[in-house]
Amino acid sequence: MALQDLLRMLRESLDRDEIMTKELGAFIQNQAPKYMKPAAKLNQNVDLEEMVGALKESMEESIIAIESVTKVE
Repeated sequence: MALQDLLRMLRESLDRDEIMTKELGAFIQNQAPKYMKPAAKLNQNVDLEEMVGALKESMEESIIAIESVTKVE
């Protein structure tokens, strides 16, 4: 295979990647609002213990979500 063939294939691949990136960006803009939770009001007077508890709960939910996506059965 000649270097020119490799260069052509690389350019074609980059063109496809660019198209896919644009399509994914449009998809995310259209789909993300459906899955995002509405922003909760923030309590400015939360003590450290409550804040750590909320962070722990959020992290646990994230870990569960990641495990469910990456679990291979």
